[in-house]
Amino acid sequence: MTPIQLVTRLGECFEVSPQGQDRAGNRDGVLHYFHLTDLVKGRGLRKVSVYRGGPRDFYASSIAEFDRRIDTVLLNTLRHRFDSGELTFDVPEGATYYKEVLMTPEDFQPQPPACDEEVRQLMMHEAYWLSYRYGNPRKPRFRLARCTLHLSNGCNRRIQSHFPGREAFLQGLRMKLFSCP
Repeated sequence: MTPIQLVTRLGECFEVSPQGQDRAGNRDGVLHYFHLTDLVKGRGLRKVSVYRGGPRDFYASSIAEFDRRIDTVLLNTLRHRFDSGELTFDVPEGATYYKEVLMTPEDFQPQPPACDEEVRQLMMHEAYWLSYRYGNPRKPRFRLARCTLHLSNGCNRRIQSHFPGREAFLQGLRMKLFSCP
């Protein structure tokens, strides 16, 4: 995996740089190591390890399914741990240790649907951090064409089916993020 920028529901934005994996010492499992760089408040680098104990088929229906999904699940595990407060960038200055978080089989299961306000907040944070603030203007994730906000298919479906005031929401988002009439 190459470094990737993630945004949480609560508005944290950070770059994840995978640092490899290793056997978990005297435990039955694997530690996946990451360096997380805060992009919101410049709070520096946070070292995190994600521990996966036991065999791979304990987490997914098959080893092939596990191998196919592990990278995405690891990133979502990091994101969820920030949203739950288990992870934070507020650590003593100069801390060099890895904060360990536990991956559970539930991390491989579908997550409960978020309420509309949570989806709205995540979309606003992602649009701001990943497109406006840190986006690549040559390859935007959120694109304005004739002042219409284009989102991923999943987000578009979510907006169309769950937001009765979809157009007003999108117009407000355009105004806040891009000053687009």
